[in-house]
Amino acid sequence: MNKNLYVRIAFFLFGFMLLLNIVDNFVGYSAEYNIKKFMLYESKYLNFDYTRNYITLSIKNNNEESKFGLIFSPGAFIKEDAYLPILSELSKRGIKVYILKSSLFGMGDVNSILLKSNIKNYILVGHSLGGSKLLNYLKQENHYSQLVKGVVLLSSYGRNSQDFSDSNIKFISVVGSDDKIINFEKYENYKNNLPSSTKYLYIEGGNHSYFGNYGLQYGDSEGLISREFQQFIVIREILKLLEEI
Repeated sequence: MNKNLYVRIAFFLFGFMLLLNIVDNFVGYSAEYNIKKFMLYESKYLNFDYTRNYITLSIKNNNEESKFGLIFSPGAFIKEDAYLPILSELSKRGIKVYILKSSLFGMGDVNSILLKSNIKNYILVGHSLGGSKLLNYLKQENHYSQLVKGVVLLSSYGRNSQDFSDSNIKFISVVGSDDKIINFEKYENYKNNLPSSTKYLYIEGGNHSYFGNYGLQYGDSEGLISREFQQFIVIREILKLLEEI
């Protein structure tokens, strides 16, 4: 190869990596509420810690280590703080919550979270593409992923190569009847890859967008129930799951 060809390849790779970084950090949907007011109010009950890769939520004045940890993965192009309202309600129950930074390709530093923590029981919760990424993480079957005891998929499914039919992990799959974003055919087909014990929850009148607080996702329906009620159902089911772990 001549020198000019090496230079062209180097520029191409640099441009490609730059493009991936721009796409990965692009946020199409931000929180549709006043974050400052929310934080001011909730800081009476919770500690919020922002790092480069995730947000940590923990209950105040709790001298004991949390029994359960929860790692949340946002949907594609949805800013992570759009999920603070629903996850703060779980944190108030004594659950230590980690909200991964919104990322199209990466998973944040999940292993780092598990490594640093003394908590022995974790559940992974993912919305849309975020759930698919969590399943991909679990298929790596590394030492730290053994701390994961439950998975909650919110309007989400994995790829055919992600087979968990023999897994001992407890799964819950939640979808809204008025969800216009998810591919229901693929959602139904993927059920064969989940354990037979998986709990399927079909929220009548629920949509794709109301699992977070980022407005209405393009192409989604407005749903037939309120955002608050849809999130209440999710919170209730996650608390039930923790009782079984």
